[in-house]
Amino acid sequence: MISCHISKVATIAPRRGPISAGLKAQLAEGLPRAAVRRFSDCGLMTHALLHQLGLGESEPLISASSFAESCSLEEFIDSFPTPSPARFQRSVHPSAVQQARVSNAEPLRTYIPMAGLDGLAITAIRCALSMDEDSVVLIGVEECGTWAIDVEAASDTAFAFAIRLSRAVSQNDSMGTISWDSDADGSETDCSLPTLFKHLHEHTPLHMSHPDMGSITLRWNN
Repeated sequence: MISCHISKVATIAPRRGPISAGLKAQLAEGLPRAAVRRFSDCGLMTHALLHQLGLGESEPLISASSFAESCSLEEFIDSFPTPSPARFQRSVHPSAVQQARVSNAEPLRTYIPMAGLDGLAITAIRCALSMDEDSVVLIGVEECGTWAIDVEAASDTAFAFAIRLSRAVSQNDSMGTISWDSDADGSETDCSLPTLFKHLHEHTPLHMSHPDMGSITLRWNN
């Protein structure tokens, strides 16, 4: 079993539909105004979370998303028969962290993007806990799609979370602990990213298990 303390959690509440102008202004705090129009919803939420946590250059960052910039994918397909190269580029690689870091010229030494559906939450937590550094940040983000929802290529809900896992804090100073065990308990539960987000957002305990990926347990100190 591998365990680590949770020293900080930040979440962006779930919602349906595109980001409103008011929320976009809040999420864009600290960004150059001219850069905001180039951000995807995933990029804005990622920036807001990393801005809140104060990610350091040497602090490893792991990002998890099942669909990433799905709205860019929708826009790229909708642009045919004259497809947009810019929308294509953003729709085929994990650019949310790139958007967030490049705009403010903030380097990042270690970045591990992860994608998937069922089991993604366990895989991402296992990866974060396996890092050697004393402090690691894990983020999860989804933006709300439109027509791609019907073909299972986009999330029907937008949400985002970030957690800092730290081995340097004591039990009394931490918000809780999260652990991964290679031995599953024999059951198979919902191991998706939205489920992990729900329990981080609501600060409720969680146990996930998958026969091929092991299990994770989330406990809060209060």
